[in-house]
Amino acid sequence: MIGAFWNIRGLNKTGRYECLKDFINLNFLDFVGIQETKKDSFHQPYLEGIRKNFNWNFLPARGTAGGVLVGINSSKFDILSWDIRNFCVAVHIRNNCDNFSWRLVTVYGSAYDEHKQEFLEELHNIMENWDGPTLLGGDFNLIRSISDKNNDNINYHWSDSFNDWINQWNLIEIKNPSRTYTWTNNQEQPVMAVLDRVLTTTDLEAHYPLISVKAIPRVGSDHVPLVVNFGTSHNPKPYLFRFEKWWLTQEGFHDLVRNSWNLPCHETNPLDT
Repeated sequence: MIGAFWNIRGLNKTGRYECLKDFINLNFLDFVGIQETKKDSFHQPYLEGIRKNFNWNFLPARGTAGGVLVGINSSKFDILSWDIRNFCVAVHIRNNCDNFSWRLVTVYGSAYDEHKQEFLEELHNIMENWDGPTLLGGDFNLIRSISDKNNDNINYHWSDSFNDWINQWNLIEIKNPSRTYTWTNNQEQPVMAVLDRVLTTTDLEAHYPLISVKAIPRVGSDHVPLVVNFGTSHNPKPYLFRFEKWWLTQEGFHDLVRNSWNLPCHETNPLDT
């Protein structure tokens, strides 16, 4: 079982739609939590175009900012309920394979100080309303310590409040070992920070003791995607085609290529053919 959280920085930008489809397919995702969609609505054909066998729900963007989109593989999970908040989309699901019931929460925290207290109160409230196994992930827009940022410009009030929430609910952060930071402002003198993270309750970790998080290269966005592997499956890597130079010297090679090229093919781009 594999899922992911990613701040995509606008699904309405050129190429992001195709990028999301490839992201889901290449990483064999069973669920996905996308933040900062910058879209206030989604039509069903648009969602089916991303992944047809997913159940989708979303938190609309506020104007041109924010927005969360969550997709769940309908062949792997039963959807028991959705809970759409101001900063989170929570879904209560049950695994078809073992009937294990748990909750997935995709978070997009406010980047502005005037809304951070409201966001933290919502995080407390969402934990109060459910005492079962929970996985929370996304862009919290909060850091936990000075090591989460490459400069010392830190608001310790919000950092302490964030840690208080984590400690109060006995949450465990599943550390990402492959990246020091998850976000950068892409400036000449860059600011880098850990804004994206995955947290879990102890009962979910006990059920999936091999659960891990990996950051993969970011494409288009200034945030890295976080892929969560529950340690229950080993999907094969996609086959990587390599052209061998010595093929050119083999008798009949050019005839083989010519005959293969002229076979019926649904592709229209010569490179894809």
